[in-house]
Amino acid sequence: MWNGFHGTSALCGGSIVKENFRVSTAERDWLGNGAYFFIDGDGVTSAQDKAEEWAISRSSGDTKKGLKPYNRFSVLHATIHTGKYLDFDDTKHIRALNVLKEAYIDFLEEQGSEPTGVFLEDKCNFCNFLMQKHKVDAIVRMEYIKTNPREFKVGFSGGVPNCRVMSVRSPEASVRKIDYAIERRSVK
Repeated sequence: MWNGFHGTSALCGGSIVKENFRVSTAERDWLGNGAYFFIDGDGVTSAQDKAEEWAISRSSGDTKKGLKPYNRFSVLHATIHTGKYLDFDDTKHIRALNVLKEAYIDFLEEQGSEPTGVFLEDKCNFCNFLMQKHKVDAIVRMEYIKTNPREFKVGFSGGVPNCRVMSVRSPEASVRKIDYAIERRSVK
């Protein structure tokens, strides 16, 4: 069982509580297409705090992605049950990931395909391969995700992991409970 936190607008938070999470299908998702959660990990920002920072940092919207600005946010807590998962930070899983990497290269060759050369797209495609072809329910990894106003102001992108993220392939199968960690708080 995992405890995941998801920061979003108050409006979307209400919809998620009623209808469950939707799967992101962006071509540059950090860990493939899935529903995304911050989870606790050693040495990084707490999952709930990172989800709050995420919601606040995205409140101004993003016209390129069709995201509207909002002035109230929520942080949702989800209880997640997974069967098969892969953790990019666990040495036992890294061994398996290296074997699966070879299987992915074989798959690309069989398809007559090549990596795009764009790191996030290639990582997303590899994670999608893991989840779809190998029936992996979730992928976990430490990541650097810019959410702190000071990081934006200075333009820092050092890549030092500051959070632990989980992508869940099928939230309707894995997410057992959704409740509010923070309900409808105003963006400062």
